[in-house]
Amino acid sequence: MQLHELCQHTKGSDLVDITIRNGAIFDGCGSDANVSDLVIHDGRIVSLSTPGPEAKVVIDARGKTVCPGFIDMHAHSGLRVFLAPELAPKIRQGITTEVIGVDGISPAPVSAAGLKNRQRYIAAIDGIIPEPLWRWRDFDQYLAALRAAGPSTNLLPLIPHGCVRDVVLGQADRRARPDELVYMARLVRQAFEAGAGGLSFGLNYYPGAYAGPEEIDALVALAAKYERVVMVHIRNEADGLLASVAEMVELSQKHGARVHISHLKIVGAANRGLLSPLLDLLAESEGRGAAISFDQYPYYAGSTQLAYLLSPWMHEGGAGVTIKRLRSTAVRQRIREHIEAGLPGWENLYQACGPAGIFVSSLEGRKNQPCLGRSLHCIAAERGHDALEVAFDLLIDEELRVGMIDYYGDEATLTAIMASGLYTVGSDGIFGDGHAHPRLYGAFPRVLSKYVRQERILSMAEAIRAMTSRPAGVLGLTDRGRLAAGCRADVVVFDPERIQDRGTFEEPTVFPDGVEWVIVNGRVAVRPGAAQPARAGQVLAFGRS
Repeated sequence: MQLHELCQHTKGSDLVDITIRNGAIFDGCGSDANVSDLVIHDGRIVSLSTPGPEAKVVIDARGKTVCPGFIDMHAHSGLRVFLAPELAPKIRQGITTEVIGVDGISPAPVSAAGLKNRQRYIAAIDGIIPEPLWRWRDFDQYLAALRAAGPSTNLLPLIPHGCVRDVVLGQADRRARPDELVYMARLVRQAFEAGAGGLSFGLNYYPGAYAGPEEIDALVALAAKYERVVMVHIRNEADGLLASVAEMVELSQKHGARVHISHLKIVGAANRGLLSPLLDLLAESEGRGAAISFDQYPYYAGSTQLAYLLSPWMHEGGAGVTIKRLRSTAVRQRIREHIEAGLPGWENLYQACGPAGIFVSSLEGRKNQPCLGRSLHCIAAERGHDALEVAFDLLIDEELRVGMIDYYGDEATLTAIMASGLYTVGSDGIFGDGHAHPRLYGAFPRVLSKYVRQERILSMAEAIRAMTSRPAGVLGLTDRGRLAAGCRADVVVFDPERIQDRGTFEEPTVFPDGVEWVIVNGRVAVRPGAAQPARAGQVLAFGRS
């Protein structure tokens, strides 16, 4: 249909804002579709009734699916919003709310002394922005900057443990002293009172990985007191997976905290046998008094920083010290020995994926641009070098600002995890000017096309629930994630027969098909034929909005 056939504009102050007519409405709570009209006014859903009233905007959704806006449980838009606030790869998937500040690392809070190190360390995950745009130090200032940016999606910021630890202890690999723990708790408390939607941990990133159990315990207890979600990149997604998940179950059980595991997966072919005990552990968690959930992106390749391949001790002292160490032949040999032999508790991603399964996804320098989209194995063969040496050289040349795509898993494991009852969707989409992972542009449409329409791993109602009301419940969003009178009007209209991710690992930056209308806070953000999304998003600050 053409735009003029789908939408009519009329005038009159007595009209409601939007009526969506004749759509197959999924309320987001797991019920099957009901054909009805959806009425929106003043940013909220007024009613689901037929016939709906005339409106300033009338959308004919006959033959289309109408559902709540999708909630991205794992997003890295916290810097990109300052460069491209329309966040087109997200909003054009139907994502209306993004959880940012994940993995225990983000732009804020940050100390003046630690700023350069933070910028280097998160560049391959959260991106790079010009120095004049970095106008904050504390978390409240960062929230103000996000609001001023005017995003197209709603942004729900978490307070990241690793950033808090960095402000208090820097990059020191040691336990926090009692006074330092009091300082960290004060920063987390201030962030909660400023509106942070939860607390995130990156227990395999740095400096979060240096935290002792008493530090984690105290901050989880604080999050539970404020009734905020705790979102965790667990310590080990490979051979230490079960112990890492059990740690989260125990923390949830002890403190009554909602604990959400980021991008649940099993890394490495040697660990595929962990699938059944993992699913059993998750299924039993509720009976143990724990409130556990997780998200997953619909691919068995991930994306993170190339520096993640390095031995844990390499990160102590910050990015500048890591780069100096990498220049040492003796240090390089020591890293090689650790990769070959392994280290207790370390997720050895190089060994799990191999150089043929690790691809360069982003970097800044002109010298290494030919490496983009290519595996370490191929780059090494072309240069006549060892693949690990290539990785070391790239990290030095680019001052650690190198992203990678890593093929760690298989389809059977992915779908088994997806089909469990705790599943939510997180894109984990990493922005950059390099060779992005296709999940940035297509994670949510891929679930609906590949795993609902084609392979029937999930029903449409189950998939929509995993993208809407279930994540809203995890986050404590009581008026989003459902289509019901009084709820915030975040709505997606898509063609269930045409919705399809189009990006591939070879050509990742391609928008999906089939997402026709996206409404955010009662305003049309995406419509057929419009080149740029409208910026109707809000910063969702708990207790302040």
